[in-house]
Amino acid sequence: MNGMKPIELLSLISICLPEDLEIKHHMLFNQIIGSHEYTLLRERKAWRSIYERYYARSIIAGYDTPRLEMIQKAVKILPDLLSELIYSIGYGCGPKLTPADKPDFYDLPQLEALKGKIEGDSKGKNFSNISASEFLLLFEDNVIKSAEDVLMMLPAGAEYKSADDISKALPNIKFCIRSDDFFILKSKFDESLFLHEKDIGKQKVIKLGRWLMKIALILILLAVPLVLNMLGFLSSELLGISTGVVGVASLVYLILG
Repeated sequence: MNGMKPIELLSLISICLPEDLEIKHHMLFNQIIGSHEYTLLRERKAWRSIYERYYARSIIAGYDTPRLEMIQKAVKILPDLLSELIYSIGYGCGPKLTPADKPDFYDLPQLEALKGKIEGDSKGKNFSNISASEFLLLFEDNVIKSAEDVLMMLPAGAEYKSADDISKALPNIKFCIRSDDFFILKSKFDESLFLHEKDIGKQKVIKLGRWLMKIALILILLAVPLVLNMLGFLSSELLGISTGVVGVASLVYLILG
């Protein structure tokens, strides 16, 4: 008996006294905090939010025996699940996660369901400015998951080739989007913008041509009275009147024509 560990001793006593819930509670608590998975959860900096919110000793010590039985099962899957969840920020289903996917971190079936969803869509690169320690933001509504929404918020005319480029342009916005979707939409947007600018340039050339034609016509009309005067068909008095009339008509033509 002297060589037995406390957990082993509690397990033996629990077998002898199966109805003693207090002993069972202590046994489960010690098995949880003594497990390899619990140690990993406590020591990994990126997982600190889960540990402090759900698995700190002071928190789980206050749960009843049935709850501890759930926790004992759930903690075994947590290290793998959290690693895959953080991986999904940069690759896979991160952009597809919603508040409905956020599990009860004590509920094994919910944790297994989330793990299955992540493993079923683990390919494809993402653009995101969510850090590893902020992985719970993947379940938040205020994180932009649409490549189109991100693109519409970006200033035009700049190059965006990475998540850092986007993050610099949107410093206060959290996002997690598919990089392929972003590049496809960006290409279409750039092509549309080019065609629009080309059309604007064409319209400016046409407008300039019309103005030049108007000016040329007005100069010709202004020159007619002068030529007639020089040829002796129009007196000096009528030249002034004709020039004034043509000038007023030209002005009206420029404005309304």
